[in-house]
Amino acid sequence: FLTELGKEGLGEEYTWGTGIVKFIQMSLGGAGIGVAFGLALVFLLYVLNRKLIAEENVLQVASTITIAYLCFYVAESVLHTSGVLAVVLCGVTTKALGSSLINDVELMTSFWELVEHLLNTLLFAIGGTVWGTIISNVHPREFNATDWGYLFVLYVLLVIIRFALVFSFYPLISRIGLKSSINEAIFMSYGGLRGAVGIALAVSLDDVVFRATGDTGSEYCMMVTKLFGMVGGIAFLTLFINGSTAGALLKKLGLTKKSEVYEKLSATHYDTLKEKLLDGFV
Repeated sequence: FLTELGKEGLGEEYTWGTGIVKFIQMSLGGAGIGVAFGLALVFLLYVLNRKLIAEENVLQVASTITIAYLCFYVAESVLHTSGVLAVVLCGVTTKALGSSLINDVELMTSFWELVEHLLNTLLFAIGGTVWGTIISNVHPREFNATDWGYLFVLYVLLVIIRFALVFSFYPLISRIGLKSSINEAIFMSYGGLRGAVGIALAVSLDDVVFRATGDTGSEYCMMVTKLFGMVGGIAFLTLFINGSTAGALLKKLGLTKKSEVYEKLSATHYDTLKEKLLDGFV
């Protein structure tokens, strides 16, 4: 996108060869860094795995967020690979090898739920503020009636594309795992809310272009403004339309009723819990 803007100093030109090399560097490089940091975090959790010392519980929690941000920084800024992939693989590695090493699972879970909520709130507050200046046509940003028309067309197309993607894999997901039904596939298609990731990328892109041009009224910033308007608009429409009507659709499709699989899982869970309680008393 930055290259297509045509602004000198923005973006890089890629051929097929350099594009493949860059893809391998970003994907495999980021994955490798993530696994390395994940193993380092598992080692830290192992060292701090002393349940009788309360301070160790806090240090374990602090180490997880420290390693996560350090992993992203090293992958993205130092080694120029994918920071997002690195953090994902770091988390997967830690989950696979270090789950049993966590002293206080409740503390760890509560901490990360709080962090997720606060960062999501901050992201949507920043994104909403910027999007608000765009749709209110505060000079020099402008989002006119034509752009609103394109936004609604884009929204409809994205919904259609999501339905097409989900149902193209329906023959597979209907036969594996819990075997999704046709009604579940419909809801998965309709309930796809687009928000945090798109807004984060749009905010980042807006900042990069502004820093490179130094003028919010330039043609480059105006192009990014249109893009931001579309991303924010899609997030708003999916949350406002899809989100507000999802409950009614769930009831209409009969997905609020307890299925046979749910009943079996509940019964199994109840029996297991009862056995553990009896073993504890004995």
